[in-house]
Amino acid sequence: MTVKNESELKKWEKLLGGKRIGNSNTLRLQKIGKVSEMPGYKEGAWWIQNFSASLPVFLLGNIENLQVIDCCAAPGGKTMQLVSGGARTTSIDRSKRRVETLKQNLERTKLNSKIIISDVLDFTPEIPYDVVLLDAPCSSTGTLRKNPEIEYLDPISRIKTFSEVQKRLLNHVSNWVKPGGRKDVPGRPIQYVTTDDFLSHFNLQKLSDLPTVDELGTAGLIDTSNVDASIFGTGKFFKEKQEDKKENIYSEIDEMLSGTLKNDDDE
Repeated sequence: MTVKNESELKKWEKLLGGKRIGNSNTLRLQKIGKVSEMPGYKEGAWWIQNFSASLPVFLLGNIENLQVIDCCAAPGGKTMQLVSGGARTTSIDRSKRRVETLKQNLERTKLNSKIIISDVLDFTPEIPYDVVLLDAPCSSTGTLRKNPEIEYLDPISRIKTFSEVQKRLLNHVSNWVKPGGRKDVPGRPIQYVTTDDFLSHFNLQKLSDLPTVDELGTAGLIDTSNVDASIFGTGKFFKEKQEDKKENIYSEIDEMLSGTLKNDDDE
């Protein structure tokens, strides 16, 4: 679970019998009853969220007064983290049902975010954002502990299907990020910011310690055949097939999601 105010961590750690994870605002509870009847829930002092789900916002570091958009935001765990951290937040999601849950969570926690009901692929922002957070639809294999039935739903097929959707979404939102300046070399290419918190979490000293595209390919972590040198510096990550039809992108995943999203707090 994530506590809204860092100053109240010790209070809720004691009242709920939890233990703080590192220096985050997340508590791991030893026991959990009916969530809605637990102390502090109705008052909006905290919300249910796995530590892994809270990491992306945690790694952003200081986000006070930054313009941030949370894509595929519902049911709102990361949005609430962003707002409570002082970010000027916009939340976008295509599911009206899940957006209602997002609104209820924001109302309960007394937090505010601009909400847009739209497919991310149909949306173009008027201004670039300091931070673009994309929690794209996924195979839910990371929630096996809570949803063991996923193991029997052909996880390999799910991963392949969802990865295609994730690439399209990532490609689309990559141009929404505000540049962090230009490198002082011929051509002055645009640079983007990697936070110190991100590097520290992965025990990296500097950006050059990050693996190269070739190293990631050799390790089998990415398919380098999808990386096109002509797109470097354009903000794009993958070549898009011209024959891809946007209206078909969700055709296979909606049914897959229907059995897991209803039980998903915010993975």
